[in-house]
Amino acid sequence: MSKNIKANILVIEDEPEISYTIKQYLEQEDFIVTILNDGIEAIEIVKKCEPDLIILDWLLPGKSGIEICTNLRKTPATSEIPVLMLSSRNEDFEKVTGLENGADDYIAKPFNNSELIARIKALLRRTRPIFSNTKLTYDDVEINPENHTAYKNNVKLKLAPIEFQILQIFLENPEKIISKRTLMNKIWGAEIYVEERTIDVHITRLRKAINRSSDIKSELIKTIRSVGYILKSQQIDDN
Repeated sequence: MSKNIKANILVIEDEPEISYTIKQYLEQEDFIVTILNDGIEAIEIVKKCEPDLIILDWLLPGKSGIEICTNLRKTPATSEIPVLMLSSRNEDFEKVTGLENGADDYIAKPFNNSELIARIKALLRRTRPIFSNTKLTYDDVEINPENHTAYKNNVKLKLAPIEFQILQIFLENPEKIISKRTLMNKIWGAEIYVEERTIDVHITRLRKAINRSSDIKSELIKTIRSVGYILKSQQIDDN
């Protein structure tokens, strides 16, 4: 398994042929893809699967893409998810309307698949440090996604792929509580069943790897009972 986080993409598109084609091309690029065929439950589905990016059709049964995009931006849990809007018409007023209602980018149908992939990757690089190969640092911990290395206090950490991914997620969200469900969604995708105990095991291994790098114990990853975990710097006495 790659040490890189795989981006979770939610495609909200009611034309099966188009959604299937998009899914094929995205999976070839190693994205995790979820398909939704109407806009009725879009907001709740977005909250559940926590996508890294949404591909959103303008015309949908139940609720339009513009309505969904507006609601996404008004909802704190979804307000920062990048949205790439699709439309069957390549008209300037539609582009402007989409962007004014919260879309981050716009592409007209029929689109070139290579261009779609390029737009997605550009959006992810711009909005999510974890996908940009930018070094992530917090306190004395550093990750370099480009060469898959992690250090604490300049000592290289020996991490298994899943622990490396978990640390990436923490470093992108320092001092923010992250639920076990969020970690599972980001690593395996919302459609794959993983027991919560699996996350606990990997967190334990990650903590041990971090503490092996120094003579001073560090409770860097803290458990928030019944909620999840938080990356927060605090040294503890070894006695």
